Amino acid sequence: MDKATAGSAGLKIGSSAPRGHFVHYNLYFRHYRALQALQYRKPPLQHEFPNSFLFDEGAIRVRMTWQTPEKVRACFVKRNFGCKGGKIGLFSRKFSLNSSLFCLEFAKKQPRFPAFSRRNLLTKQALKRLLPVSALILCVFQIMTNSVRAGTTLKEVEVYWPETLQQEPMPTTGFDAHDVRAAEIEDTRDFIELTPNVTLDDEGVLGSTFLTIRGITRGDDADSPTATDIPIAIIIDGVPQNHHRLFRQKLFDVSRIEISKGAQGVRGRNAMGGAIHITTKDPTHEPEGYLEAGIFQNKGRTVRGAMGGPIIDNVLLYRLAGTYEEGDGRIDNGFLGRKVDFRDDENLRAKLRFLPTDVLSLDFVYNTYRSEKGAFYDSVFTDSESRNSDTFLEPTSNVPGHSRRRGNDFTLKMAADFEIGMLTLRRTRTDMDETSFGDGDFLPDASITYEGTTHDLDYTNAQNTEVKTIAHELGWSSNEENRFHWTAGWFREKTRWKATDSQAKGEELVSDSDSKSEDRHQALFAEIDYDVTERLKSSGSLRHDRYDRKQLPSGDRAYSSARKARLALSYQFTDNNLLYASYGVSSQQPGRTVQKTYEVGSKNSFFGQRLTLNGSGYLSRAFGSTDVMTKGFEWNTTVRLLDGWELFGGMGLTSNTTADTLRTYNLGASYRFSIGSTKGDFRLDVVPREKTYWNKEDGEYQEPITLCNAKLTLTRGNFQLAFWGKNLLDEAYYDSFNDDRSWGTGTGLLGQPRTIGMDARYDF
Repeated sequence: MDKATAGSAGLKIGSSAPRGHFVHYNLYFRHYRALQALQYRKPPLQHEFPNSFLFDEGAIRVRMTWQTPEKVRACFVKRNFGCKGGKIGLFSRKFSLNSSLFCLEFAKKQPRFPAFSRRNLLTKQALKRLLPVSALILCVFQIMTNSVRAGTTLKEVEVYWPETLQQEPMPTTGFDAHDVRAAEIEDTRDFIELTPNVTLDDEGVLGSTFLTIRGITRGDDADSPTATDIPIAIIIDGVPQNHHRLFRQKLFDVSRIEISKGAQGVRGRNAMGGAIHITTKDPTHEPEGYLEAGIFQNKGRTVRGAMGGPIIDNVLLYRLAGTYEEGDGRIDNGFLGRKVDFRDDENLRAKLRFLPTDVLSLDFVYNTYRSEKGAFYDSVFTDSESRNSDTFLEPTSNVPGHSRRRGNDFTLKMAADFEIGMLTLRRTRTDMDETSFGDGDFLPDASITYEGTTHDLDYTNAQNTEVKTIAHELGWSSNEENRFHWTAGWFREKTRWKATDSQAKGEELVSDSDSKSEDRHQALFAEIDYDVTERLKSSGSLRHDRYDRKQLPSGDRAYSSARKARLALSYQFTDNNLLYASYGVSSQQPGRTVQKTYEVGSKNSFFGQRLTLNGSGYLSRAFGSTDVMTKGFEWNTTVRLLDGWELFGGMGLTSNTTADTLRTYNLGASYRFSIGSTKGDFRLDVVPREKTYWNKEDGEYQEPITLCNAKLTLTRGNFQLAFWGKNLLDEAYYDSFNDDRSWGTGTGLLGQPRTIGMDARYDF
């Protein structure tokens, strides 16, 4: 057993090195002009190149894995001094690197195979794109100076092509796997509340939401044939969720979430205001999994779990993940004498990855889900004097409402990694069926008297929406080792859409609408990145969309097309300071509104990554039925004052020619600590909401509120126990409010009151 040391750093690496042929690796850390080297030797297998090797020390573990010796993939594992195990963060692209901070020298001595005899020295340019500078500085600084206290955990930072979030020339908000769990993000709405300049109003029915980003929202009625898309692209595991009903869904086994704002060009047909990328965890080469169970108020129960690993080593991998949740609800109906916001969710995801050769991979992903919840439980105001959105009433409808959704989707992806670039082909099929039924007037009685007139309002509503989509995407991207990078592709989608909306008065059917359409959408897109110098970079993207909508059964057709483009220029003043400017042209499907956006921003890190400060300002002009000028500002920061403590926050301002300035805020703090062998992680999120105007004409509004969420997680070995709470101040508020003065009523959908729960998890 050989032992290699790392100079004055005192790092000890253990490895077995039989005599004969071996592969020699040098890993260097350069810090304050001091060069430290870690050496590792391992013999190659007789039938293939070594699959992986591991550097292991109490504070940092470095694992290197690859498919071929010239295309290396790496991941860093950070953990506590004196603790066993650790978390893996995968750098999912192949790289080689050499810089003033970090150097990997890869070479094979006494080569057994001629194909592996070439020496590879890795470039500084590749490092800057693929390594999280902030994580490296923090790790190396703490290791070299021996200043890491026992129990201090380094935050896991995932890095993926093309750049880290701090190096992307656009406003971005990101959540890694740890953030998702610490912030109790279980639904798309949970991370929207933590993102400046983005709001989401719940309309009380599954899939029915009102999303606004930088003042842009969906136009027309949500279920009309002329409805536009939501103004942001939703992409889950690389698959666009182009119908707005697919936006709200349960999140589980998530690897990371990214929200990019501003016109995104090639990101999707409806990326007018930005794009949301949700990435779930992929199959791994090592067996792993977890099982989690929880309870919360009013008979709430949750079960979550995942397991994965190799079926055939290095050839066939799998991952299964699922979640189940049910609860009686928290909002009472005074007339029915029962809870009306019940919830019942079942979700299952299966992933299979086949690696037949070193350059070819096949991915199969299957999702299935079933959801049921209470619906149409709006509170109703029958007294004109007390009708305002700061009067909070229980629902009193005489018809219990419900909303059900079932669906599944299947994705097949093929990727071929050649020397000149990567070719990808993806096919996706989505089927979704949603049905809702409930009270149409929200009243306990069949009539109401307003200003001396009696109105007969004994109504019930029934809605059904069916969406069937088949999509294909072909893409080609260059390798990342050159100064000039490009991506080009073709996208095609066919959607069959059907919506029915019926209303009955007593037992008489008074309205019954049936809308059907078949939409065909094709797009060509391209993106180019060019490194003008080592610090000056430019990028440009162009997308051309063509839409063909056919009404059924009439056969009437409507054609439209739209072009989207984005140009960006960025300059890296130092490794921690970036300035960028961009210009974008985008539109909402089917292209009736075109928006031009100018943006300038900066991303900065100071004091050894202890302070992160990002900000941007933008000016947009939308051309359509009306011209609207929008301007705004976004800011977010993270402060690490003491070991274990982290403070963070963000603010967004949006102002246009038709409304007052919209302000959004979020503040938070997290603290990591150790008590003996038990590690703790506490997170607090505070989301203030300013005065909300529901009706601009008569000034109807809701007073400001503050929502507080918190979670405490205790970890010992492979076992975790978590306590969490949402809306801890028990604020009363409405998610949406409709002031209907035609017969003197107003309706409001109550938000969720305080909810407290507990989860237990075991990792294996």
